[in-house]
Amino acid sequence: MIEIHHNNRYVQSNSYTTDFHCTVDNMVDYNRREITQITSPSHFIHVELSKQNIYYIKFTEQSTYLDRGIQINIEQTEKPMGKSVVAFSSKILTTNTVGQPFDYYCVLDFEAVCHQVNSSLKRPAPNDIWEIIEFPICLLSAETNTIIDIYHSYVRPSIKTTLNDVCISITGITQSIVDSFPTFDIVWEQVQQFLLKHSLISLAHHNSSCHSFTWITCGNWDLKTMLPLQLKQSRLDRPKFINEFINIKELYMEYYSSTRIRGMKDLLKKLNLKLEGRHHSGIDDTKNITKIAQWFIEHKHPLKLTYKESGHK
Repeated sequence: MIEIHHNNRYVQSNSYTTDFHCTVDNMVDYNRREITQITSPSHFIHVELSKQNIYYIKFTEQSTYLDRGIQINIEQTEKPMGKSVVAFSSKILTTNTVGQPFDYYCVLDFEAVCHQVNSSLKRPAPNDIWEIIEFPICLLSAETNTIIDIYHSYVRPSIKTTLNDVCISITGITQSIVDSFPTFDIVWEQVQQFLLKHSLISLAHHNSSCHSFTWITCGNWDLKTMLPLQLKQSRLDRPKFINEFINIKELYMEYYSSTRIRGMKDLLKKLNLKLEGRHHSGIDDTKNITKIAQWFIEHKHPLKLTYKESGHK
């Protein structure tokens, strides 16, 4: 029997779902047993197995108290059955009792090239031209606190097509990489198709949606400065759905500390999360920022807007 205790005292007035991580493990050669039943002597539950091999345990009784231990019995066959075994964990991945303000979060972190660089200071020259050269998105579900899809593309610059050495050394993105990918106008169309596929925007002006969503960044630059600039340079309309977002650094300071967060690496360190991949790789940084967002959900902090701009259609 697994017994789970919660530090916080609260009651859920409606039925809700929490999930336990159950992964099919085909690497185990001995004692392969199948789960036959999951029950709880402490709570009224209903159990379903998803296609992703996650057991979803729904607490069906209203006014369920989670400050007492949740007891879960997992019964297995005594003899080997088939080739799969379910490894279970007592770690609760999601307790969506707080309620997140959005159904989904699109986490992103652009990489961009600045074409004129002061070689001694390694910083953009005044009035420089910036172009996005990497566009990654991790789609995070508030309900399951998992990444359900990823969009990723490099972008071939169209104003000045040659990358400089400083950009290559910082991002790891080479000339041959961007040359093999489409320009921003095509990538932007792919991004909108990605959002449409998940019912985050609609065909009618790309404003309404089936599911609520917003963006998460680590800083204001990506969506407040870079994307509007790139859309203008590419002579593309600016849609309403990019006018609000969450700066995860500002949200951390609101919840925990007014001390300025220097960047993503600093925030990961404060949360005792490991930096994975290469810093200034757009896709790796996006996955790291997603880990931070997942930490917020796990610790029951609402991921709410920090920036909202009006006046754009």
